[in-house]
Amino acid sequence: MKKVAILLVISIITTAFLSCKNKNQQTESTTEPDSIATQNNDTIKDTLNQANKISENAWHPDAFNQGNPAGQQKKLTPLPTPNPIKPGEQELQTKVTTPTFKPLKGFGEKSRISNETKSAVQLAKSGKFNEAIAEFDKAVQNNPKETEAWFFRGRAKLEIKDLNGALNDFNEAVKLNPKNKLSFYFRGRTKAELKDFNGALNDLNLAISYDSNYTVAYNYRGVVKSFLGKDADAINDYLIAEKQMPSFPESYYNLGISYANLGKFKEALAQFNKAVEMAPEKAEAINNRGNVKFMLKDYAGAEEDFTKVISLNPRNASAYSNRAAVRTTIKNYKSAIDDCTQAITLNPKYADAYFNRGLAKSEMGDKEDACSDFKKAESLGSKSATQLIKTKCK
Repeated sequence: MKKVAILLVISIITTAFLSCKNKNQQTESTTEPDSIATQNNDTIKDTLNQANKISENAWHPDAFNQGNPAGQQKKLTPLPTPNPIKPGEQELQTKVTTPTFKPLKGFGEKSRISNETKSAVQLAKSGKFNEAIAEFDKAVQNNPKETEAWFFRGRAKLEIKDLNGALNDFNEAVKLNPKNKLSFYFRGRTKAELKDFNGALNDLNLAISYDSNYTVAYNYRGVVKSFLGKDADAINDYLIAEKQMPSFPESYYNLGISYANLGKFKEALAQFNKAVEMAPEKAEAINNRGNVKFMLKDYAGAEEDFTKVISLNPRNASAYSNRAAVRTTIKNYKSAIDDCTQAITLNPKYADAYFNRGLAKSEMGDKEDACSDFKKAESLGSKSATQLIKTKCK
């Protein structure tokens, strides 16, 4: 029986930052974050190069269980469906931080926050962003020069994904205080969500120029560089963030992603191990560690990690499909088919699950059903399925 070659397809969320889903949500796309599908060996580099976008979920050192940057899941996570990222269908999720929503000290000691702004911040901290924005509107009308009102309104708009509105508010905050790191940091994040990555990079450079110890800015700048395909440069930023704050798990996580993008899977594994050790409940880190173990042919370890992800979130379709890929590789075809079927039950538009199920069926000699799955995967956008149909479904 011909050996099946299964390679990692990293699909992003998240959750890093632009497209990750909520822990209990199912993606509408035809592929899941961090999913493994079979491809030819010469395609792995292209696949990994697609794996560095910006996830929406976040691990913040001051608010480890806080919500997502800019609203939706993430998702760093969101699980946010596990994932790292770049423009393309798929991703390994990259983590970004979500600073706590509270009055900050970065505007200068002489700054005075109006009662409307104080009230609005409390509403925002409670997740009532639309009500908060209405209060910030009053503050801006009463005093158009109150930097904090513009800044925090931008934060609130970022949370509800009003990206253009957020950008306008951060622009005003920068005009009123052109040396405030917070305004540049959040404007950079907003530009990144708008896919203006060069503009985001410029703002993050400015934020760091005003505070060389701005750990979350180094981390986020690394995410942007990675999205631009500059993973070697991104690694330098993550290492700085790691040195400044050794207890910051997302730096290790993002380091793992960039090392994986560069094909340095052993280095990636070491970083994911650290991230998992620091945050053992974070399923996306475990899922990506499983992906890297798979690439290193540690199939038992990969299967164990995907099983752990499923125990943390039984509705994570990508973990079932990933485990199926492992089980097909070790010739446990029946279990692989069962896993794919469960993934499809959770997400009927999941191309990789149909593809992986087709592989397992093909290995069992069930050509008719295998080709049916390949054709379904192809209809959902799987290019790998198109290739296999030409050779296995004649």
